[in-house]
Amino acid sequence: MTKNGFFWVVMLCSIASCRNEDSPKGFAESVKIRLASEPDRLNPMLSSQSEATQIERWIFNPLQEYNPNTLELEPVLLERSPQVSSDETGAISFQMRIREDALWDNGEPITAADYLFTMKCALVPGIENASWSTFVNQIDAIELDAEDPLSLAVSVSDAYMQAEEIVTGFSVYPAYAYDPKHQLREISFSALKSPALLTRIDSLQLDSFATQFNSAKFSREVVVGSGPYEFVEWQAQQSLTLRKKSNWWGRNVDHPLLLAEPEEIKYYFIPEEQTALTSLKDAGIDLVSEISPEQFQLLKNQQNHSLKLKTPSVLQYFYIAYNNSHPALKDSKTRRAISHLMDLGDLIDELFYGQGLQTIGPVHPSKQAYAEDLSPLPLDPDLARSLLRDAGWSDSDGDGILDRTTTEGSRVDLDLRLFTTRSQLSQDVGVLLKQEAEKVGMRITIVPMDFRAMLQDVRAGQFEMACLASRPPIGDYDPYPNWHSANIGPQGNNLCRFANPEMDSIIESIRFAPNAEARLPYYRRFQEIIFEEQPALFLVAPAMRIAHGEGFDLITSSMRPGYFENTMAPF
Repeated sequence: MTKNGFFWVVMLCSIASCRNEDSPKGFAESVKIRLASEPDRLNPMLSSQSEATQIERWIFNPLQEYNPNTLELEPVLLERSPQVSSDETGAISFQMRIREDALWDNGEPITAADYLFTMKCALVPGIENASWSTFVNQIDAIELDAEDPLSLAVSVSDAYMQAEEIVTGFSVYPAYAYDPKHQLREISFSALKSPALLTRIDSLQLDSFATQFNSAKFSREVVVGSGPYEFVEWQAQQSLTLRKKSNWWGRNVDHPLLLAEPEEIKYYFIPEEQTALTSLKDAGIDLVSEISPEQFQLLKNQQNHSLKLKTPSVLQYFYIAYNNSHPALKDSKTRRAISHLMDLGDLIDELFYGQGLQTIGPVHPSKQAYAEDLSPLPLDPDLARSLLRDAGWSDSDGDGILDRTTTEGSRVDLDLRLFTTRSQLSQDVGVLLKQEAEKVGMRITIVPMDFRAMLQDVRAGQFEMACLASRPPIGDYDPYPNWHSANIGPQGNNLCRFANPEMDSIIESIRFAPNAEARLPYYRRFQEIIFEEQPALFLVAPAMRIAHGEGFDLITSSMRPGYFENTMAPF
């Protein structure tokens, strides 16, 4: 155990001994959750890690949110679902009204102006929020009601598949807290959509606002929303605390994500899994999720603990991203050859203990659109060798490593790095591929990295291969952010740097098809292109693995992270 791991054992055992034994039954003074990584920040528009999203959910509210029990989009800040209408041009309008009892922490009502501020903020040049701005740009206009500060109309010019989620699904920020100098108040939404309309003074104000909004202050100090919990304290590399709000406006709203059972939720950042599980068994913490399959199997086999184990199916898949712009990986034959060097059945049995499904692409196997008749490529070293020969690879210098001459005239070896996280599971996946690759003359060097550093290098294209996880949305999947060529680059999410004109066209058709049924043939062709071109090696859609103390009743869901700590009520 590392020195850091010893520190956590001592600290969490101390926490366990300090529990209030006099607390009445049925009262959760504090729920303690282990997170494997510290969030990058608490600011939904800027954060990029799932740990941040998990915490932000209890601080910020959108107009609507998916119900984790029904997986249906339901009102949260709205009185009722939007009234939707369209005109002869195909433009869609959403008429909405915010709940009269919805209040900010300062006691002021949440208004349509706060929503407008949030959407304007997403379009400010210099704000580090590529994913939000991509979607908010789909909004054509936002109109406030001059007679009613709670009413507004939002229109989109095209029948985009996720129009309602875009209009209603982003967390709403309080303008009073995040724009105290009113720098965005006089700048219109239309001007932000068309920067040519901005004056020089506007641009200076926007630069000032972006600098302020991007600062650590508005991610670690000013963290204010309308949710059931308030941000209390963040101890770097140790813990983060949320406290249930008193007299909170939403206590009587019927939505699972607005419940607030524990008085306090405390997150402990514990990278080492064994340290976390030891603390869980000693009651220092109450829940550990994303347990490695091996450790989870050990817990199942052990009889000397009183933990409860859950394995909800969640929307997630693991894959190895190929850098499609790298000289060694530009052609599909090479990528396909590498994909033939992984035995997915063996991987699921040995590394996931059977707790997962093979997958052929980014459409999750649980979705109707998943192409079930496309079988994952089998382990076939002979076919891999043949494909590599066809792609021009040979061992011209007799060093045991395949090489070839590029179109630019330089020689490149089939000697590639594989980035993994520091988790044993991620590295073990890499070892399986490395062992088979050596048999065909390909060298793979496994490079364990902290996730943030790895993601930064991957976004910049400074990698060859990387073990990654993706978490598809609950609604219909939009491939645009991850697979359209427009999103290649440091600010985009096309991490494989895959560019294919037919793919771009298919993605556009998916996005603007009139309904789910009409999208099915386009999803089919999308998956066929993925299967043919092999821009990535898709591995497994795993189950979530959760262990928690027996004193809590835990509700699970296919929504990540598979559980909801706001509902963790003791027996």
